[in-house]
Amino acid sequence: MTKLLSGKVMVLAALALLLLAAMSAVAVAQAAGSTQGSMLLELATDARAFAMGGVGAALPGQGCGNPAALGTVGYQRVGAGLGTQFGLAGTWDASYVRHGLGLAAAGVEAHGITVYDELGNPTDEIDVREGAAAIAASRKLGWAHVGARLKVGWNYVGDARSIAAGADIGILLARDDLWFGAVVTDVIGGVGEAAVTFGASAQVTPEVTVAADVTVGGPVRLGAEWRRGPLAARCGAVVEDGQLLPSAGVGVEYRGFRIDYGVGLGIVGKTSHRLGLSYSF
Repeated sequence: MTKLLSGKVMVLAALALLLLAAMSAVAVAQAAGSTQGSMLLELATDARAFAMGGVGAALPGQGCGNPAALGTVGYQRVGAGLGTQFGLAGTWDASYVRHGLGLAAAGVEAHGITVYDELGNPTDEIDVREGAAAIAASRKLGWAHVGARLKVGWNYVGDARSIAAGADIGILLARDDLWFGAVVTDVIGGVGEAAVTFGASAQVTPEVTVAADVTVGGPVRLGAEWRRGPLAARCGAVVEDGQLLPSAGVGVEYRGFRIDYGVGLGIVGKTSHRLGLSYSF
């Protein structure tokens, strides 16, 4: 009884801390707006999550969206991926995850981006390179998983150079086949955009999982995955600025190896692609 009560107290304390951090992040976001590298982690999302609309706040078994989900990983996995963004930029990502721990790096690179003056006349062409590296950890407290992620980001725009550090925190709660999560990004620092995202996912059948994320003042993300044996089919959508941006993808596994592919439509009307390869052991 004492142990159960202690677990509930720790969960409530974690929720209170998350709420306080969320309020701080919202205040920072409203005061400062977008910061350096605000789109980086979204652009370099792995192929599985990308195909599902970028959901991740409440998906167990992976930690790319919510660091708390690392506590639900029951294996070790190494992975890498490549992609394109709107036909203008290339993306890459690499990761290693195990129970309670994750390492990741990601980047976006574009060449020959045209710069315009106030009158709309082209004045120059520049190269843009952004990247980030992160370490994350998770621990179970009572019936919740809590996690934190420390990250460093770098940004090269033309001749300008900048570097920043930041931290994210998250919590993941389970109830039978339902999962509820929340993530506060850049609660400290400024690698990305300070934001608060709430999510939920459900395994509606042994083969079908659905998920949804809502970012405060930002997009709504919807995703679904169907699995049968080694095969998986996925679909999703991002609802932002009155537009519905669909995505879809497939995956296949064989003896621990998994190949995932995702394609999505962007706001500018051009498609983006992600291709990933991972090995679990």
